[in-house]
Amino acid sequence: MASKLTLKATISDALFVVPPIANSEYAYASNLNTFSRWTWMSEQGDTDVEKIEATREKMPDATALNTKFHARYRKSMETFYTCSAGVFGFHDKVFFPMPKSIFAHRISAKTCDVVFFYGDTFETFDAFDKQHLDDLASWFKSPIYTTSFEIDPQDVFEELRHSTPKQVHDAFHVETSASESEYEPESESESESEEELEVEPEEESEPEEESDDSEDESEDESEDESEDDDDSDAEYVPKKKRKLF
Repeated sequence: MASKLTLKATISDALFVVPPIANSEYAYASNLNTFSRWTWMSEQGDTDVEKIEATREKMPDATALNTKFHARYRKSMETFYTCSAGVFGFHDKVFFPMPKSIFAHRISAKTCDVVFFYGDTFETFDAFDKQHLDDLASWFKSPIYTTSFEIDPQDVFEELRHSTPKQVHDAFHVETSASESEYEPESESESESEEELEVEPEEESEPEEESDDSEDESEDESEDESEDDDDSDAEYVPKKKRKLF
């Protein structure tokens, strides 16, 4: 949806200007179709301040564009300037009208990718400086749908043909986040069950030594049964003592 801007030496019907500043070589003036530019570095003056002021005096009187963002459009990094009608990219000589919706994805600590969606196409800005995302939201005056996941702009574009931006955002976000692992705390029943399995049987006091051999045999049989019980996976049940005769 971007339209080409034509560079002219001078324009008499400028609607917007980008004033000269010390950390930018060029100043600009533009309507929505053409633009002119000046470099303060070639002006006469003893200091940068004098050169900048001399450049400012040559520029037409129009609305100053002070809100900007840095991003890569196609192959080059550029500074873009927002206005009430859209976005100027003077380096690539392009103008973007106000989009219908904006998505920001692959959000990291410093950058994200921003997509302008129109009715019949979309424009992408990569390596968008994250610190300007709030400025973009203030300029757009409508929700910007964001996600840290990566989305396919073509897929979003197709979905926007028959769904609202919020519906598309929610659908893509749920579908993408579903593959992410989530921590699930143990339920109380599971926790109690594990506690039951971990209970150790109380130690039984050893029977007093008897002279009768039958009592020794009974004691050995009892110990064998205890070992068998320990080896099983069943819930612990205390064994009954056998009567001695």
